[in-house]
Amino acid sequence: MDQASLAPGRDQGIKVEAQWVGLAISLEPTWAAVCGYLASGPGHWDGANALRAIATWLLADAILGCIFAQLIAIGRLSLLQDGPDREGVAISFGVGIPYAAVGAPGYRLMRLVTGRVRRWRERIWPRARPHALTAIVGAGLALVMAAYLGPKMLALAAGGILSAACLAVLARRDEAFLVRCLAGLHPALAWSLGHMFVAPWRASLLGVSALFGLGAYARARLTVGRCAGAVWLLGAIWVVLVMVLLVVGQPILAAMAAIAALADNMSAGSRQDNGNALGASRPGRWSWLFVTLLTSLVIAYRG
Repeated sequence: MDQASLAPGRDQGIKVEAQWVGLAISLEPTWAAVCGYLASGPGHWDGANALRAIATWLLADAILGCIFAQLIAIGRLSLLQDGPDREGVAISFGVGIPYAAVGAPGYRLMRLVTGRVRRWRERIWPRARPHALTAIVGAGLALVMAAYLGPKMLALAAGGILSAACLAVLARRDEAFLVRCLAGLHPALAWSLGHMFVAPWRASLLGVSALFGLGAYARARLTVGRCAGAVWLLGAIWVVLVMVLLVVGQPILAAMAAIAALADNMSAGSRQDNGNALGASRPGRWSWLFVTLLTSLVIAYRG
């Protein structure tokens, strides 16, 4: 195989500009973690675990958010266009595929592998290196903090990071898909972490965590444009929330949730008519946050 094409370095036509993604606090994961904590029940609402609560909040919001942002940045860098092939470079396959003739399947395969590796090392890695190293350090910090919080928290954090990495690999060059998936995964993880650090995990609570994640996924899709599938998914989630409140004997709260769902539906219609996805989504966003808080309180007192 051509050793020169795989040598460390970068394409001279590429200007390396690392855009750092630091720790930041965002509303939805913090809100999800608080709702998960409230759903644990009044018996756990005390100041005895203040330090653990702060550590859980930082883990669920800032640290996981930083890791996910690095994965998105790496995926964005993979969208770089391939440069022109180098002329006059001979490819030797060594002992890998002996006697591979020019034009043979083995020759084409090894040339493809050489091009992919060269592209990664010369065009993507120089830019992606800061993001990759930050993601690795962030993952290590997340696992250390989760280990301090307990074995269940460690398993949950490790599973979330592994799931995010798998999504980044599966997304390949579809950055929008990766952003939507991580936007849904983050609140679901935050809710579970906020609940599990003080209360035992129950299988029934997996559905609540999934609702948080699916709702965030649908909203992330609607912020970039009208999508019938996302509208139907969000509507189904609202119906589930209203039905849950009715089943547990909270008709007034169910009526409030139905009003919030109507406001969200009107907001979606405004997005379609005006094309202002961000501005029109604010009423629905606050309605969603309000109803998720009510649902968590109902779980706390009726669960």
